[in-house]
Amino acid sequence: MVFRTNLINTRMDGDREIMVDHSSDKITDAEGRALCEFLQEKLGGGEFDFYFGASYRNIMIWRGGREKCGADLLLTPPHDILERPIAGYLPRGTGAEALWALCEKAVSLLRDHPVNAARREKGLRDANRIWFWGEGTKPALSSFAEAYGIRGAMVTAVPLLAGIARGTGMELCEVEGATGDINTNFEGKAEAAIAAFRRGADMVFVHVEAPDECGHDGNAAEKKLSIEYIDRRILTPVKAYLDGTGEPYGILLLPDHATPICERTHTLDAIPFVTFYSHLPGAHPAAGYSEAEAAKTGLSVAEGTTLMAKFLSVK
Repeated sequence: MVFRTNLINTRMDGDREIMVDHSSDKITDAEGRALCEFLQEKLGGGEFDFYFGASYRNIMIWRGGREKCGADLLLTPPHDILERPIAGYLPRGTGAEALWALCEKAVSLLRDHPVNAARREKGLRDANRIWFWGEGTKPALSSFAEAYGIRGAMVTAVPLLAGIARGTGMELCEVEGATGDINTNFEGKAEAAIAAFRRGADMVFVHVEAPDECGHDGNAAEKKLSIEYIDRRILTPVKAYLDGTGEPYGILLLPDHATPICERTHTLDAIPFVTFYSHLPGAHPAAGYSEAEAAKTGLSVAEGTTLMAKFLSVK
């Protein structure tokens, strides 16, 4: 069994332990790697193994876990319970006891690690716990090229998306300084997308996690700014490049889910999406890009998994 493993920050409020930050103040890649490798050294190498992903995003593999975990195992995403006591959201069900025991063993190891000591001295939140969620087994993903008949590439700083790229046979474009939050290399992502087109990619998926992270942080100002950055620092130069080729092209712009500031977690709200084709007039012109304006068009797609095929079917 594979588990997403966050490096998180909690605090004590009397006798209650509170979930403060699912990302430990956006811990850096170097710090996250050092802590993950330390946990592997102290707790891994047998039944459990820890693997670094990026920043606070890591995975743990429980060898033999498929036999020891039950269908009743319940794990909660840490970003769903920010500022809540963790006691009501501890692992439950078959296999939960072993998982929580591993979490508890990590507490003292993390507390005394030099990375965390240095972060505390700087006034930053330390990674004082690990938190398991998103359990599953290795998926069998179909080839993007076989599904759509085109060559795809992906630009992302988030391991989950990188895994999707690898699993579907898309080219994965590495970008120096890409972080998965608002302090990322926006220009580098645009340049990577353009370079992928020049290498022959027919479709480039540019993923930016910043608006989602700002939503989890409850930071409205930075969420707005991150969306402006996507528009100005990624979409604008990529569109300019595509215009310069003289060939018709399409753009699909959308989030994968809502992360409202007031909720600080993912919700099931309908999301606004834009399709643009350089050689076609807009069929449903809107005054702007927002949920309200999208609703006015009357255009909706019930199943998100069908959107790519709809987008690519327009000639």
